[in-house]
Amino acid sequence: MPRKTKNRKSNTTILVITEGSTEKLYLDSFRREVRLHNLTVSPKEATHSSLDAILKMAFKAYDSGVYDIICCAFDHDVDTTLTRKTRDDLRKARNKGIVFLDSNPSFEVWFLAHFLLPSHSYSNQGSVIDELNRHIPGYDKKKEWQEKHSMYQLLHDKLPRAIKNCEQLRISCVGDEKATYSNVDKFFTEVVKDYQFSL
Repeated sequence: MPRKTKNRKSNTTILVITEGSTEKLYLDSFRREVRLHNLTVSPKEATHSSLDAILKMAFKAYDSGVYDIICCAFDHDVDTTLTRKTRDDLRKARNKGIVFLDSNPSFEVWFLAHFLLPSHSYSNQGSVIDELNRHIPGYDKKKEWQEKHSMYQLLHDKLPRAIKNCEQLRISCVGDEKATYSNVDKFFTEVVKDYQFSL
């Protein structure tokens, strides 16, 4: 996954380009709560929330050579219909080792997975948030609410359950483009797993 051989004496840099503030603030919360040796995680919100803009930013960062690992966190419904160019760019990004931390229909599927195995019937972000409110009363996607609540701190003790639930979702949604899923667990199981980080 890293672009250069890991050397535990040097610092590995990870850029996570986020579609919006929810993803960025969650990762900021992670950075505050967890101290990882030899690892710097830098979440940056994309200038525009379109998948094309996110990929453009990822390619630019890749070409700069500044980061060892580049991830993109976005909602699958950012672009409901993908152009041929976008599909080609997604393939190119995968070939470059860029990690997708995408969710369908929204990042809140990752939060919900900390409590239960999400249903396959969430057709939009609102329905996921409604379900999430049963477990986190008052949850709000607005930046102001997110800034007042450390989502990683709130959920970290349930992280193993969330990872297991996301793995199950991936298995069950094979072949179904509309199925609910989240690949945010890969941040923990693939990206930072080798850096003295325990679940």
